[in-house]
Amino acid sequence: MKKRIVSLSLILALILSIGLTGCSSGSAGKTADTTAAITSGGVLKTAIFSSPGGIFNPAFATDTYDMYVTRLVFEPLLRYNTQGEFEGQLAEKWSASPDGKVFTFVLRDGLKWQDGEPVTADDVKYSIEYVGYPDYKGARASFISAIKGVDDLKQGKTKDLAGIKVIDKKTIEITTVDTFASGFLRFGTNFEIFPKHIWEKVPVAKALEATDILRNPIGTGPFKMTKFVPDQYIEFTRNDNYWGGAPKLEKIILQKTNMDVAQAQLLKGEIDQMYMVNLSKADETLYKSKGFNIKPLTQNAYQYLAFNLTMDAFKDKKIRQAFAYAMDRASVVDNLLEGHGVIANNPYPPTFWASPKELKEYKYDPKKALELFKEAGWVYNENEKKMYINGKPAKFTLKYSKGNVVTEKSAPLLQQNLKDVGIELDLQIMEFSVMFDQAKKGDFELAFIGQGNENDGDLSKFYLSKYIKPLGENSGSNFIRYKNPELDKLINDSLTHIDQKERVGIFNKIGLLLNEELPVIYRYHWDENIVYSGKLKNREFTPFAGIYYYKIENWYLEK
Repeated sequence: MKKRIVSLSLILALILSIGLTGCSSGSAGKTADTTAAITSGGVLKTAIFSSPGGIFNPAFATDTYDMYVTRLVFEPLLRYNTQGEFEGQLAEKWSASPDGKVFTFVLRDGLKWQDGEPVTADDVKYSIEYVGYPDYKGARASFISAIKGVDDLKQGKTKDLAGIKVIDKKTIEITTVDTFASGFLRFGTNFEIFPKHIWEKVPVAKALEATDILRNPIGTGPFKMTKFVPDQYIEFTRNDNYWGGAPKLEKIILQKTNMDVAQAQLLKGEIDQMYMVNLSKADETLYKSKGFNIKPLTQNAYQYLAFNLTMDAFKDKKIRQAFAYAMDRASVVDNLLEGHGVIANNPYPPTFWASPKELKEYKYDPKKALELFKEAGWVYNENEKKMYINGKPAKFTLKYSKGNVVTEKSAPLLQQNLKDVGIELDLQIMEFSVMFDQAKKGDFELAFIGQGNENDGDLSKFYLSKYIKPLGENSGSNFIRYKNPELDKLINDSLTHIDQKERVGIFNKIGLLLNEELPVIYRYHWDENIVYSGKLKNREFTPFAGIYYYKIENWYLEK
C-alpha cells in the first residue's frame, strides 16, 4: 500500500480513491529525539474548573472533565494533526475499499498497555463491539450503527459483531451495511481503545460499579494516571515505555480550581495553563505582559438551551421559537464573551465547510416572543405581567454547571429575559457530571449544555430518534429526546452519500431544518482560549474541539 496522510478535505471523497491508505511516518519518534537534546522533565499543572465524575473508561466517559483523563490515558487508531489531516496513532496503516464499505486498520509494531501486556487487534474489536452489547448503557451505541450485524449484537442474538473481523494480531477489518462516508473518522478517531484483558472480567451491566478499575485506568497513552483525589486533583506520571518515545514531562497534574482564584494561581506559577472561554481584553493584555502565550481556537461546537421534549410545554415549535426571541443572546456574546464567539442559529459554526447561509436569526425581540406564545395557546396576563399555561403560571427550572463563568452569568440573564415575558425561572447550579447524568436520564426541564460537533458534520448521535431511551434510562447525547423522521432521513443520507457537493446540500438542509424546528435554542459558538506559560515549549494545536493533548509527549517546561 502506498503510504500517505489522509487530508480532512478528502474525507468527503475518501471512498472515491481506490485502496486509499494512510500511514504515520514515525514523526513522533523523530520529534522526540530532537527535543531530547533540548531538555526534559518538569511537572505541568493544568487548571480544570469542575471535578471529573471518575468514569475513566472511554466507552462511558461523556463529560468534558472525564475526557480530560481518558484522552490522556487512552488513544484511538487515528487522530488529526495540526493541518486537519488524519495521521496514525495506534494504527500505522489504514485503507478503505473502493465501495466505501470495508475499512482496514493495521496496528503499529510492539504496542503495549501500561501494565506491560501487548495490544492486539482483539482489543480494538472488543473496544468497538463493547458499545453494542445488550447490557451497555453508555452514550456511544450510535457509533457502531453503520456496522454490519449491529442489530443482532444489540438484541443478544450473537456474541460477536459480524462486521468486525480480526485478520491477524495487528489487523482489523470493519464492514458497514452501506457506503459510509465517515468510516475513518468514526472508527479511527471516535474510539479510544481500552484493554480487553482487564474489562472482559467485568460484566457490562456492572461496568459503572467497577469503581476500582474505572478510577485506575490502564491505557496506551504517554501518561499513566497515578492518583485521583475528587474535587482536588488528578496526577499522571510519564509512561517511559510509550510507543512514541518517553515523554519529556515527568508528571501532569489536572488541578481543580475556580475562576475566582485561577488567574492569581497562573500569575504565581502555581498552574501552567488553563482553558478559557471568558477571556477579557484586560486579562489578555495582562497575560501577555507577564510572558504568557494565548492561543484562540474557534470551536466546531455550540452552547445551547436544552428542552426536555417529553414535556407537553415544549412540544410546539412556536414555543421554542418564542424562547429564542425572548433570549438576549447578543448580550452574552458581546458582554460575557467579549466578542470571543458568535451567535449560533444551528449546530454548525459559520466557519464550518457546510454551514447553511440563509438562517433565521431570532434576534432579541420580547414582543415577537409574546406573539408566538399567544399563537401557541399560552396566555399572558398584562396586569400581572405573568404567563399562564392551561391556567397555571408558567414556571420552569434551569439546571446548569459550576466552573464556566459565562454559563454561570448567563443563567440569571436568562432568568430576567424570561421574567420579561412573564415566565418564572428557578436556577439550580451543580457539578457538571451530576447535571449531565440527570439530563441524560431526562431529569430536567431546561438545561445549559455545550456540545462539540463531529468534524465531518455527522449529527447522528445527537439527533437520531432511534437512540432515544425511556425516561430514567441513559438516552445518550439525544437526551432532549427529539424525534423527527425528516431529520432522521437527512442524517442517514449524510452518512451514505460520498459526493462532496451532495453532502454539502444535505448538511445545508439539516442546518435549515434545525434552525426552523429549534429542538434546542442554539446560543453561541465560542472561541476557546488556551493561556499557557511561556516556559511550556513544543505545545502544538489542532483545529478541532476535544483534542487537548496533541503530541504531549514532546511538550516540556523550560528550566
